[in-house]
Amino acid sequence: MENPFTHEKIEENMNVNVEIVLDASGSMVKKIGDKTMMEIAKESIKQVLSEMPANAKVGIRVFGHKGDNTASKKDESCGANELIYPIVDLNVEGIEKALEPIQPTGWTSIAKSIEYGVEDLKALDGEKTLNILYIITDGIETCGGNPVEIAKQLKGENTNIVLGIIGFNVDANQNRLLKQIADAAGGYYSSVNDADKLTGELYRINELAFSDYKWEVLNDNLIIRVKGMHNEILTFNKIAYGNKGISEKVDLSTAILYGGISKNDPKFAGLYVSLGKVSKRLSELSEERKNKIDAIFEEEYNKIKKESEEYIAYLESRKGEMVAYVPSTSRVSPRSAYYTGTSNKGGTREDAKKDAEKIKAEKEAAKQ
Repeated sequence: MENPFTHEKIEENMNVNVEIVLDASGSMVKKIGDKTMMEIAKESIKQVLSEMPANAKVGIRVFGHKGDNTASKKDESCGANELIYPIVDLNVEGIEKALEPIQPTGWTSIAKSIEYGVEDLKALDGEKTLNILYIITDGIETCGGNPVEIAKQLKGENTNIVLGIIGFNVDANQNRLLKQIADAAGGYYSSVNDADKLTGELYRINELAFSDYKWEVLNDNLIIRVKGMHNEILTFNKIAYGNKGISEKVDLSTAILYGGISKNDPKFAGLYVSLGKVSKRLSELSEERKNKIDAIFEEEYNKIKKESEEYIAYLESRKGEMVAYVPSTSRVSPRSAYYTGTSNKGGTREDAKKDAEKIKAEKEAAKQ
């Protein structure tokens, strides 16, 4: 089985070292809702670490936490790139205490963060070791470094380090430049703009770090677990998106109705005779559009379903082999490690349903 980011073979019983780098530049003082971005980031880190596997080693590095964001204090701020908590056995309370006094104040030094973070992790490198370097930042390099070149070196050295970058509430240009850094290292990049999405992206560390990187016999039970998760995801998407065509047609039918002439309702636009030629033609076009949407969805759904069936068939052909099973921490699927107790948190199918409904509502709100 492959690591989902590096595409390298997952080793048995891997040791996991994680370094999270937090941006403490002045712009992290901005508020999203009633909390600063720094407060949100600290809370997200704490939440995710509380569900990390106990055998993980985790450290915290921060930058921009000294000086300020004025030109006179730039050198002091850019020089402030500090491992405030060493990469040792996971201690959530210790990390929380180390983060507590850190306040947003200075400039952004991403290049040094990658360079120093790699050095920190290399010092712990050994056999069967997975090293994860994750950077949370709300901006691009402002300290004169070249993070893309540093990231290229990381990839060129063929180190066993996974680089992840999360752009927190960044604009389009910052988003593009941060993605270039991650791409240069063969790493992962995502952009988020609120607390829930930041926490969700940080859970990707858990996806990599879960101690279930252990070899299991590929038996019927394991195949059923994988197949069940595939089916749940397919069903969720069919429910969430399968009725888009009819939903839009209902909206268009309402618009067509109110575009006509009405003697009794002044809200009607009066553009054409109700149920006349224009109205009927608009209804025909609406029906054609619905059919096209339905056809596109059906084609894509069948394509994904076919890929799923082929993958399950491939697994069945390998029954009896020893394989590495990587658990999902999805909050949508009740079969995931988030709900089945791997993270010691747990939940119910009803919790999963509520999470799925929340995600669907957020997507609908984003379209408005």
